Amino acid sequence: MVDVALVPSPTQLQAFAFDLQDGGDGIFDPGESSTLAVTLQNLGQTATNVNAELIPTGY
Repeated sequence: MVDVALVPSPTQLQAFAFDLQDGGDGIFDPGESSTLAVTLQNLGQTATNVNAELIPTGY
């Protein structure tokens, strides 16, 4: 006999769509205001009370 531990699949959130309004020139310039919409898709188990934090990198 073999003991087997069943583990539920984790919640997996994946960003699959970005919509950045950048003033029409393809560049988000300093001082320019914009709206950034990020859509997340849950690929795993049910998720509740999900929060996200956007952290700038590289600049």
